[in-house]
Amino acid sequence: MFAFAYRPYCWLCAACLAVASLSSAATDAEMGMSMDDDGVTITIDGEIFTRYVKSSGTKPILYPVIGPTGKPVTRDYPMQPAGPHERDDHPHHRSIWFGYEGINGADFWAEPKDPDNLQGRFGRQVHKNFKKMELDGDTVLLVTEDDYVDFHGEVVAQDERIYRFGTDGDTRWIDVTIKLWSPTGPLKIGDTKEGAFAVRVAGTMKNTAKMGGKYISSNGDENGAAWGKPAAWVDYNGPVEGETVGIAIMAHPSSLQPEPRWHVREYGLFAANPIGAADYTKGQATGGLEREEGEPIVLRHRILIHKGDHTDADIAGAYAKYAQTESDQSDSPNSSQADNTSANGT
Repeated sequence: MFAFAYRPYCWLCAACLAVASLSSAATDAEMGMSMDDDGVTITIDGEIFTRYVKSSGTKPILYPVIGPTGKPVTRDYPMQPAGPHERDDHPHHRSIWFGYEGINGADFWAEPKDPDNLQGRFGRQVHKNFKKMELDGDTVLLVTEDDYVDFHGEVVAQDERIYRFGTDGDTRWIDVTIKLWSPTGPLKIGDTKEGAFAVRVAGTMKNTAKMGGKYISSNGDENGAAWGKPAAWVDYNGPVEGETVGIAIMAHPSSLQPEPRWHVREYGLFAANPIGAADYTKGQATGGLEREEGEPIVLRHRILIHKGDHTDADIAGAYAKYAQTESDQSDSPNSSQADNTSANGT
């Protein structure tokens, strides 16, 4: 059995509200978590793995994200000054996040110059609460609830997110299930390339840094050829402080779109988009979707952070194992209504 222990821990915060830890039988690694006013810190052997930040810009994010080599694998800007080979572009690209340009008429992808002052089309994802926080076996489980507030101050959608964090030593992983619905009428999501489940990699990893960074899809498309094409996973790998590391995003077979299209760029953006199609195909395919009030869509993905490139880490094999796992479920009142009929078009 796992023994729980409470002890003080803090990362760049004045005080933590609670701390818990346990040892993983599989890896002898001790998973832990601590809560403070602006989020939750996830630790491995007492060292930070990542933080769930309740609000950064206009949304919750995961930042920083530390890989198995002990180095950060996502970019610092705009949460911190730009790191090596980073550009101060696209301030809405915040480490690891979820967003989409057209959810019931509001933009939950981009953000205004002043994120505290919503204007025009922009919306905000507002963290409401932690529904569940558990050290569950050899993983950390967080369940959160969020409101999607448009520029008029109206709640146009809601979500429940199930985060599960773990490690096997050579890799670290984050499983994320997102259930998104509208509480006040139909859920209408537009057809755009601007989304959805996303990472912005560290500056030295990006392809345009010319330091060896590259990305490849499950179908073998490399770098620019992977953009906009359906695939079960994409792996982005490159050097961080002299060591090659990688991040793979995988879509679970039970997700809304088991092979989403990929908004993945040479400059380090890396996003699975299960809804948009027209922008990627010059109008040859159509996307977007609509659901009835209270009927959610369900997105399920794994972020796998690893040493080496996609071959060293056997990402194809890792995906095959992930595809066999059962999806995290919830006692959300909307859970029984989940309908993951694919988005319109292909």
